[in-house]
Amino acid sequence: MKPLGVGLIGANPDRGWAISSHLPALLNGGADGDVRLVAAGTSRPETAKRAEEKFGVPGYADYRDLIRDPAVDIVTVSVKLPLHHEIVSAALDAGKHVYCEWPLARTLDEAEDLAARARASGSHSMIGLQSRASPALDRLAALIGDGYVGEILGVSVVASGFGWGGAIDAGNAYLFDADNGATLLTITGGHLLDAVARACGEIEAVSAYLPTRRSRVAVLPPAELARYRAFEAVVAFPEAGDTPAASADVIDAAESFRPTSPDQVAITARLAGGAPLSVHIRGGLQRSTGLMIEVIGTEGELRLTGPAGVIQMVPLALSGARGATRALEPIAVAEDPRDALGPISANLARLYAAFARDIRQGTRTVADFGLAARHQRLMEAIRSAGESGRWTAAA
Repeated sequence: MKPLGVGLIGANPDRGWAISSHLPALLNGGADGDVRLVAAGTSRPETAKRAEEKFGVPGYADYRDLIRDPAVDIVTVSVKLPLHHEIVSAALDAGKHVYCEWPLARTLDEAEDLAARARASGSHSMIGLQSRASPALDRLAALIGDGYVGEILGVSVVASGFGWGGAIDAGNAYLFDADNGATLLTITGGHLLDAVARACGEIEAVSAYLPTRRSRVAVLPPAELARYRAFEAVVAFPEAGDTPAASADVIDAAESFRPTSPDQVAITARLAGGAPLSVHIRGGLQRSTGLMIEVIGTEGELRLTGPAGVIQMVPLALSGARGATRALEPIAVAEDPRDALGPISANLARLYAAFARDIRQGTRTVADFGLAARHQRLMEAIRSAGESGRWTAAA
């Protein structure tokens, strides 16, 4: 059977999320041969030409031309969040199936509009909550569902945000502007809370504290940003007339700005079964805990760990104990040859394969735009709780 054609919008050939995540899944046969890259879209003619040469498919500098390509069955939208609504709307209007990165849209109103458009169009849609294809999270959810921990008493999450620290590159500085909707809460928090809810039950009510603790964020070139994130250097914010730092361990920020989005996300929530959930997502990287999810129950405990809080992107390890076992022990997770692509691309390859099956069989099993809009309502409830200081219903 002929593979479904994917047109990837956001296919910068030099850098970015798409080249590190989608392209390995699409070009290396990771999606079971059910899909293949047939078009690459960028924002400029010169990058479109380089993408065409690098990936061996037509390159488009205008997303509308890519959508019109008859070889494109699935439009993948992997661009900055403020552009999602415009591009996804155009793809749905053209009768294409659409994959869109999470969050679905900049605002809840835009997300609900896209969900309604997808329903009306009859096209298949899929939201990029990649941890839904993680074997470790599948195993965690299955164990809880099978009663490994008994009744859940409580769930605790500690995570580093990776981004939203004290420095960023120029291309991603928009993440620190709350008006753009791509924040520590909606991105890192959105992926994490989807994983927790899938394993432990829906979130019914929330309270939150969402401060912006850093007063300045440095804009750094890639090499200096890498040193900062590796804890090889610290950032200084010199005033006019200050003497430049003499130490190689200090990076003087020639450019900086005041962030408006939170760099700490603290959530207390009630799960559907009545168990409490506590979540602390800390902006940036830390030397200590990258990711830890602990599920404590009447009969046992489970722990999921990883090197950073971006749960959809990192290798995960599962451990647990129950009954008379005194210490947590490793729990095996099913192996998949696609894991050789790395966590990001392996999860995407599995998602693409499931999406293709749905399209061919007429089923609707993947997380679609309707689910995405509901999850975005949860993000809005948390944001509202953070502003009001009161418990807020999450339904």
